[in-house]
Amino acid sequence: MTLERAAIEQWVQTCLAALTAGDGIEALAGPPPKGSTPSALDATISSITARDGVEALAGSPPEGSTPSALDATIGSITARDVETLTDGLAEAVKITWSRGEWQGRDEINANLQKYLAGQRVVRVFVRRLLIDVAQAVAAVEWVARYLDAAGQCHQLLGGVALDFDDQGRLVLADIHLDMDRSGLVDDIEADWPAESWQPGLTSGRPPSRAMNEQLLQAHASAWSSHQVENFAQVYHEEVHLVPPWAHVTGRAAIEAMIRYHFATFEATQVTIHRVIYDPAQPHFGVCQQTFACTNPETGQRGQDSDFAFFEVCQGKLRYWRNYFDSQASVQDGYKELGPSSL
Repeated sequence: MTLERAAIEQWVQTCLAALTAGDGIEALAGPPPKGSTPSALDATISSITARDGVEALAGSPPEGSTPSALDATIGSITARDVETLTDGLAEAVKITWSRGEWQGRDEINANLQKYLAGQRVVRVFVRRLLIDVAQAVAAVEWVARYLDAAGQCHQLLGGVALDFDDQGRLVLADIHLDMDRSGLVDDIEADWPAESWQPGLTSGRPPSRAMNEQLLQAHASAWSSHQVENFAQVYHEEVHLVPPWAHVTGRAAIEAMIRYHFATFEATQVTIHRVIYDPAQPHFGVCQQTFACTNPETGQRGQDSDFAFFEVCQGKLRYWRNYFDSQASVQDGYKELGPSSL
């Protein structure tokens, strides 16, 4: 059985709500990124209001969908009926993050019950969604807020890769958080954080899956080479590089940061595990990779598990937003570069 895009779209909004124990999902803000195609998920998410809980879907369901099953799932979120919600997950489903995992439907059920009990209100803003039907995976970049029992508002920034089996059931949710930019905020209804980035106006010919994979392999090889000049072949002049601790703009500034890395760390090795490619948004993608290096001051070698949203413009990388656990990274030397900025 081959999954259809509409089926993944439906499950993305369902699973995202489940993972964040939400009272609802905020509407997507503004139009989709340049070059993307508005999807059924745009209408689905826009029909849900976070303040009053989850409402019925607006409009007609996408062709080939099963609205009754989705309506029941959304109803279970509103009622915090975790057992009904998790019935649609694969038996061996796994939720992973940098410091732990939940394995199996029963364990996830128990942990979600505990998690939901401690949250008063949840808001979720979906920044980006990519769907790769060929690999039965979706990538979501999001900002979440919740009020704890004491009334404090917490904000989390992250990305998640959602893998599905051939029956459309979730089998893996791989979560990556930016803890440097996460923390307490004053108001759960405050404006969502800005990005200081917009897609390129002249993106050029839409790249194929193979072209994006080739570009990302060249990017990985440039890091492993420890030769700054190799990045001229992969970075656009207007490139934005956004690790958890900085937002660096322009190839010259980024090359200076790379020189700092090569002077501070040794034996850098980047291994690509998967490139998520959405044919409806070919200029955008997500790279899942391992970034390893050695800190010569401590002798410690470590590796970061990266979830990076990227933009390809005129055949080069113009945006690279990277999520990984910086608090467990050997790359602590970067903290000397200054405070984080969006």
